[in-house]
This record gives sequence, structure tokens and C-alpha cells, in this order.
Amino acid sequence: MNLRTLLLLAVWPGSSGLAQTPPVSSVILSPTEVAALLPEASRPALSVVYPIFRVYKNTDKTGVSYCVLTESRDQLDEEKKPISSRIKAVTLRETSGKLTKSWEVNDFISTEKEETSIWFWTKFASFQDYDHDAVIDPILVYGTAAQGADDGRVKFIIYYRGRKIVLRHQAGDLDIQRNIQVDKAFYTLPAPLQAAVRQKLALLEERELTILPHGWQKAMAKKATFINDSYYSSK
Repeated sequence: MNLRTLLLLAVWPGSSGLAQTPPVSSVILSPTEVAALLPEASRPALSVVYPIFRVYKNTDKTGVSYCVLTESRDQLDEEKKPISSRIKAVTLRETSGKLTKSWEVNDFISTEKEETSIWFWTKFASFQDYDHDAVIDPILVYGTAAQGADDGRVKFIIYYRGRKIVLRHQAGDLDIQRNIQVDKAFYTLPAPLQAAVRQKLALLEERELTILPHGWQKAMAKKATFINDSYYSSK
């Protein structure tokens, strides 16, 4: 191979010498930026039907997208503060200056379970590239409150390569009430992404925001899809 060929390979965009990973970033938009991005009149056509709680601008090798978290705020609590009976997350993709809906998440309180409100737990949400393919792997977390402080539920939504993968946790004061349901596909996710979800579950427990079934970590290590306090007693 002559010198000219070596120089061409060195400057060719696909060569290993100059190949670069596209930048990956996630930022929270300010209220002013949200108003400019999503004027009131444009929202219904994009499925943004509830008041906007937060918007994340995500940039990766696929382009720019926005995760819009909305909550209905249609009820009042005992202190007359607004709470929500419904939530919706809408992910919008920006192409040539135009926004189009990519995917969404909807949920609402269960009157059967005596739930009183539902909201996004943004302290546990994340928009990171866990498998280092230059594409953001969103994790959304939301929960409900019920008549008892420990009787609500928590749901994790992982969006990975076009699929929504879900973990559902039902809390409860009694052992028999608590369980975690794990989509089987969760265990096919890259190890760092699985680890991130487990860390978030552990943090919820550490901060006493919910009560998880006894031995849940060992059960997930065994790829269990339904975990409750009797998991080990039946093994």
C-alpha cells in the first residue's frame, strides 16, 4: 500500500482513524423554550392534550427528539393543590423543522384500587446511551398514590430500539399484596440498561418510597417475570 492510499484512508470519514461517535445529550427545556416549541394551538395535533409538566430535548445519531411529559391536573387534593388522574408522555421527532409523533405512553388512576393520583417520578427518569450505540435509551418512571401510603404502584417504561418494555410494581402493606411483574423482554436488554433499572428500584426502596417484595434482586437475577414475597417459598 503506497503513501497516497494511506493518506486517503486516514481522512476518509469511515476510516477508523477519524470515526467519531455522534454527540449524545439530553437537556430539560425552560418554560420559555417549551412555549416556543409547542404553542398552544399546535399541541392537539401532536397528541399533547394535558398540561405540560416537563420537556426533555434529546439529541443522538438519529437526530433530535423531544419527550413531552403531561399530567391532567384535573383534581384537587385535601390542601386544594392540583393533582392528576391521567398522564401522558409523547415523544416527538424533529425533521426539517417539523415535529411528528414517534411514540407515547398513557396511564390513569384505578378507582378499583382506590388510587387517588398519578404523576411522573422524574427524579428516576433517565435519557442516556446505555449500550454505547450513540442512541439514547429512555427510561420513564411514574407512580400512583392510593388510600394507604404504601398501596400505590410504580411503573418503569424502557424504550429500546422501537419497543416499549415494562416493569410493573404493586405496593401494599401486606406481603401478599406486593409484587413486581417484569416483561420477559427485559432480560434481553443490554446488561448496563438492566443494571440501571435495578439501581433505580433499589433507590426507591432505599428512600422508602415504596415497599418491594422480599428477595426481588435475587429473583431478577434468576430472570423471574413475576416476583412476590412467596417467590422463594415456592422454589
